[in-house]
Amino acid sequence: ILAKNGVESKVVYPKCCGMPQLEHGEIEKVAATAKQVAAELSPIIDDGYESYLCDLLKKADAYIVLLPTGGFDNTSIREVQRFVERGGRLLVAVDPTRLYSYSSSKSSSEIANLLLAPYGIAFNEDYAYNLVNNEANFRHLILEDFSPSPLTAGLEEVVFYSAQSIGTSPTALIRGDANTLSSLDDKGGALTLAAASQDGRVIAMGDMTF
Repeated sequence: ILAKNGVESKVVYPKCCGMPQLEHGEIEKVAATAKQVAAELSPIIDDGYESYLCDLLKKADAYIVLLPTGGFDNTSIREVQRFVERGGRLLVAVDPTRLYSYSSSKSSSEIANLLLAPYGIAFNEDYAYNLVNNEANFRHLILEDFSPSPLTAGLEEVVFYSAQSIGTSPTALIRGDANTLSSLDDKGGALTLAAASQDGRVIAMGDMTF
């Protein structure tokens, strides 16, 4: 079908994806399989064969990544960068209550930071809390400090039900008050909980349940 429609293709099958092993909890075998498959497919992608992600992004205006748990190698990260450079928008959100997955040794914030690094944004490995101003739980943050932005226009208050702070960012969109602290060092004061890249096309949010 592909050939008939003029689409060049190449059949590559390094080995089974490892799903049977994953279902039995054999994580080391799954990880080894993933490395082998990636090693064999990466040169083919570098030769110009497009990935599924690349094809999807060609048809998209925005790309939303919630709680990333794997699947972003260097090639995928470059594809996301090119998507943003073409004018696409990227939203990355994490959640400190769900940091890890069985499919990756990295936390979701570590994977998110790989995607966000080109834009000067990085999540901290923490959770934010407020013992004074909260919604019935010290991790349910009532936030009222918004920077001027089309994304925050009209907002007076928002509640983040579990949030990670953002350590570096060009533009802070939503900040905690003086009593909002980080679990890393129990310090805070204007912790950034949502941020944007300099051009505003990339957004990072420390919570996805608000």
